[in-house]
Amino acid sequence: MSPWSGSFGFRILLCIRTRGILLLSVSYSLSFSPDFFRSNHPDGPDDLQSNESPTSVEQAIRSLSDDVWESLARVVFRCDPEYLDVETILRRIVETNTCSNLDSPVDVWIDRGGGFRVRVFEEQS
Repeated sequence: MSPWSGSFGFRILLCIRTRGILLLSVSYSLSFSPDFFRSNHPDGPDDLQSNESPTSVEQAIRSLSDDVWESLARVVFRCDPEYLDVETILRRIVETNTCSNLDSPVDVWIDRGGGFRVRVFEEQS
Protein backbone atom coordinates (compact mmCIF):
# COMPACT_ATOMS: atom_id res chain seq x y z
CA MET A 1 0.00 0.00 0.00
CA SER A 2 1.32 3.42 -0.88
CA PRO A 3 1.86 5.84 2.01
CA TRP A 4 -0.19 8.29 -0.04
CA SER A 5 -3.35 6.20 -0.08
CA GLY A 6 -6.20 6.52 2.40
CA SER A 7 -9.37 8.41 3.08
CA PHE A 8 -9.14 12.08 3.82
CA GLY A 9 -11.28 14.31 5.97
CA PHE A 10 -11.17 18.03 5.46
CA ARG A 11 -12.15 21.07 7.46
CA ILE A 12 -12.37 24.77 6.87
CA LEU A 13 -10.11 26.45 9.40
CA LEU A 14 -10.34 30.11 8.68
CA CYS A 15 -12.85 32.37 7.04
CA ILE A 16 -11.74 35.98 6.53
CA ARG A 17 -13.51 38.72 4.65
CA THR A 18 -11.00 41.06 3.01
CA ARG A 19 -12.19 43.91 0.79
CA GLY A 20 -15.41 42.09 0.09
CA ILE A 21 -13.65 38.85 -0.83
CA LEU A 22 -14.21 35.78 1.30
CA LEU A 23 -11.00 33.79 1.84
CA LEU A 24 -11.22 30.18 2.99
CA SER A 25 -8.39 28.07 4.29
CA VAL A 26 -9.00 24.35 3.93
CA SER A 27 -6.97 21.77 5.79
CA TYR A 28 -7.04 18.00 5.85
CA SER A 29 -6.71 15.26 8.43
CA LEU A 30 -3.64 13.06 8.28
CA SER A 31 -4.86 9.74 6.88
CA PHE A 32 -1.65 8.28 5.51
CA SER A 33 -0.07 4.87 6.01
CA PRO A 34 2.59 4.39 8.72
CA ASP A 35 5.34 4.66 6.05
CA PHE A 36 4.39 8.32 5.58
CA PHE A 37 5.34 9.00 9.21
CA ARG A 38 8.27 6.65 9.79
CA SER A 39 11.34 6.02 7.70
CA ASN A 40 12.34 2.45 6.96
CA HIS A 41 16.07 3.05 6.89
CA PRO A 42 17.96 -0.27 7.05
CA ASP A 43 20.50 1.08 9.55
CA GLY A 44 17.85 2.61 11.81
CA PRO A 45 16.39 6.08 12.11
CA ASP A 46 19.51 7.65 13.62
CA ASP A 47 21.35 7.05 10.34
CA LEU A 48 18.83 9.04 8.30
CA GLN A 49 20.54 11.81 6.42
CA SER A 50 19.21 15.34 6.30
CA ASN A 51 17.40 15.69 3.02
CA GLU A 52 16.00 18.59 0.98
CA SER A 53 13.17 16.31 -0.22
CA PRO A 54 12.31 14.11 2.79
CA THR A 55 9.99 11.18 2.07
CA SER A 56 8.68 10.69 5.63
CA VAL A 57 7.64 12.95 8.49
CA GLU A 58 10.46 11.52 10.60
CA GLN A 59 13.07 12.40 7.96
CA ALA A 60 11.56 15.88 7.55
CA ILE A 61 11.87 16.48 11.30
CA ARG A 62 15.50 15.31 11.26
CA SER A 63 16.13 17.73 8.37
CA LEU A 64 15.01 20.85 10.27
CA SER A 65 17.64 23.57 10.50
CA ASP A 66 19.12 24.39 13.90
CA ASP A 67 17.33 27.77 13.90
CA VAL A 68 13.92 26.19 13.21
CA TRP A 69 14.58 23.47 15.83
CA GLU A 70 15.40 26.14 18.42
CA SER A 71 12.29 28.20 17.58
CA LEU A 72 10.09 25.10 17.61
CA ALA A 73 11.42 24.05 21.00
CA ARG A 74 10.93 27.45 22.57
CA VAL A 75 7.63 28.50 20.97
CA VAL A 76 5.66 25.25 20.63
CA PHE A 77 7.16 22.95 23.26
CA ARG A 78 8.33 25.64 25.70
CA CYS A 79 11.63 23.93 26.39
CA ASP A 80 15.30 24.32 25.65
CA PRO A 81 16.24 22.86 22.24
CA GLU A 82 18.53 20.21 23.75
CA TYR A 83 15.52 18.68 25.55
CA LEU A 84 13.40 18.33 22.41
CA ASP A 85 13.53 15.05 20.48
CA VAL A 86 12.10 13.63 17.27
CA GLU A 87 9.62 11.35 19.08
CA THR A 88 8.06 14.31 20.92
CA ILE A 89 7.59 16.19 17.67
CA LEU A 90 6.10 13.10 15.98
CA ARG A 91 3.59 12.72 18.82
CA ARG A 92 2.58 16.36 18.49
CA ILE A 93 2.09 15.98 14.73
CA VAL A 94 -0.18 12.98 15.30
CA GLU A 95 -2.15 14.98 17.92
CA THR A 96 -2.40 18.00 15.62
CA ASN A 97 -3.60 15.72 12.79
CA THR A 98 -3.52 18.40 10.09
CA CYS A 99 -1.96 19.02 6.72
CA SER A 100 -2.50 21.83 4.23
CA ASN A 101 -2.74 19.74 1.09
CA LEU A 102 -2.87 16.17 -0.17
CA ASP A 103 -0.50 16.35 -3.12
CA SER A 104 3.27 16.13 -2.94
CA PRO A 105 4.91 17.82 -1.15
CA VAL A 106 2.48 17.59 1.78
CA ASP A 107 2.71 20.42 4.32
CA VAL A 108 2.28 18.67 7.68
CA TRP A 109 1.43 20.88 10.65
CA ILE A 110 3.39 20.51 13.87
CA ASP A 111 1.29 22.97 15.89
CA ARG A 112 -2.45 23.64 15.76
CA GLY A 113 -1.99 27.11 14.29
CA GLY A 114 0.11 25.83 11.41
CA GLY A 115 2.99 28.15 12.23
CA PHE A 116 5.47 25.27 12.20
CA ARG A 117 5.29 22.71 9.42
CA VAL A 118 7.38 20.07 7.72
CA ARG A 119 7.19 19.13 4.05
CA VAL A 120 7.04 15.50 2.95
CA PHE A 121 7.69 14.52 -0.66
CA GLU A 122 6.46 11.46 -2.50
CA GLU A 123 9.26 8.98 -2.95
CA GLN A 124 10.47 8.85 -6.55
CA SER A 125 10.77 5.35 -7.97
